[in-house]
Parts: sequence; C-alpha cells; structure tokens
Amino acid sequence: MIPASRRERARDATTAEIKATARRLLVQDGRDALTLRAIAREMGMTAPGLYRYFASHDDLVVGVCHDILDELTVVLLAARDTVPLDDPIGRLGATCRAFRRWALEHPAEFQLSFATSGAAPGQSGPPPPPGPLGRRSCASAPSSSTSSWRSGQRRRFRCPTRRACLPT
Repeated sequence: MIPASRRERARDATTAEIKATARRLLVQDGRDALTLRAIAREMGMTAPGLYRYFASHDDLVVGVCHDILDELTVVLLAARDTVPLDDPIGRLGATCRAFRRWALEHPAEFQLSFATSGAAPGQSGPPPPPGPLGRRSCASAPSSSTSSWRSGQRRRFRCPTRRACLPT
C-alpha cells in the first residue's frame, strides 16, 4: 500500500475537522445550525471553500451521519459483547439497552441519523439523509441472535420482568 501524500493527509484532516465542527454545531445549536456558512465561519474558512471537500450540503450531512453511526456501532457491539455468546436474548437486550441509552444521551445525533421525514416540528432545516443509514449501525445486532439459533442452541423465550427492561 502506498502511503498517503502530505496533501492527502492534510485533506483528510480538514475533512475530519469540517465534520467535527458540523457535529459540534448540531449538538450545541440544533439542526438549523448545520449550514455551510456557520461551519465555515467556525473554521475560519469561506462557505464556498467547503465545496472543495464536499459536493453539497447534503453530502456533508451524510458524512456526519456516517461518523455518528460508526461511533454508535462501536457502542452497540461493545454492549453486545459483554454478554456470553450462549445467551442470544441477553446479547440482544444489552444491545437494545445500549441503543436506548445512546439515543437519550445524543438526542440531536439520533434525530439527524434516524429521522425519516422532513424537519422536526418547529424546525426549518433540511430533511435528514436517506433512511438506509440507520441500517448501518443495526446490521450487527441480529447476527448475535441468529448465530445461536442456527447452531441449534434454541431455547424457549421467557418474557423478562418489567424491572429487567428498565435501563441500568
């Protein structure tokens, strides 16, 4: 593999900084703050300068969503892996609780990544990126349950108590 050139490394660093700035504005000021002008102002750039890194505002938003979902995937897999492989129901439960906890701790990121219709009530921001992004972080959750099922480790599902479903 050929190492990245100095120019490519600088471009990658700037792209990462743009997405980090966009996410920070999203969290601080909401979805309406995700404008090219605001992001450029925070970075000391001009708004047209951002087009060297992203073809459109929507491409930038999708890039931010991909970063958010990559982070969420790590969180979900870590939660799933705290439960033994021979407990698929427990693994699924741990994954679901981690997802809920993450969603409550990251409301702006959750809305941006998983909303399926236009702007939230009272907001005039752009519509969220396409729904398939949400599938990215959830793709690994079923695998832990179905692998045990396929291997013959079937067992009867017992409904958990209400207390067991509360966040820990």
